[in-house]
Amino acid sequence: MKDNSSSTNNLISSDEENENIDGKQMTAQEAKTSWIYRTFRKRTCRWFIPSNKNEYSCCCGRQKQYHSGEALLSTGKRGDKWEVSKHSVSKPTNAYGELEFQGAGTVSRAKYVRVSHDTDPEMALRLLCKEWKLDLPKLLISVTGGAKNFVLHPKLKQVLRQGLLKAAQTTGAWIITGGTNTGVMRHVGEAVRGHTVMSRGAQLKDNAQQVHLIGIATWGIVDHRKILVGNQVK
Repeated sequence: MKDNSSSTNNLISSDEENENIDGKQMTAQEAKTSWIYRTFRKRTCRWFIPSNKNEYSCCCGRQKQYHSGEALLSTGKRGDKWEVSKHSVSKPTNAYGELEFQGAGTVSRAKYVRVSHDTDPEMALRLLCKEWKLDLPKLLISVTGGAKNFVLHPKLKQVLRQGLLKAAQTTGAWIITGGTNTGVMRHVGEAVRGHTVMSRGAQLKDNAQQVHLIGIATWGIVDHRKILVGNQVK
């Protein structure tokens, strides 16, 4: 039977990694974002099924050691089909807040939230526009490509930067990528970062000059994700 780890890899994560604020009484600051906690969900594996390739790896894509005791008690056997709806449980998200990227000044701040794959698109749009104060875009620019790193000629990099930023600024577009620092997504990130650094000060006070880059990555590939758990500014 086909190994299911590749199709569901990193969609969910373990309770041990993330369960550290569930049930805790919220502070005044946390209450401001309680709508996020009530609305958005995350997925946690609750049924360990050994991968056909590695008995210590679950078909959900996570290692055995990162599963909760409950998930290990419900161990399946090799060859069983792992299904998100059947073998994972939905719980309130506990990873959301704001972080600041070093080296780009105070203007380089970004919101983040961890959500389930089946999140209501209307709620996601409300989060972006009403809670995070982004203007509704006239255009969406989705940048896709391989995650393999490659060298881009300086002239081509300049063309990419100028064309992408001009399109985004003149239309008020949102640029959407896979959210990783690899491949074509890395070059897009560098272009937007360069614009942010060069536009410090008065320019960024004008919404028309701001470029909104939205990265959508699977939770399991996010570096240092443990420190993102908890709704507070990082």
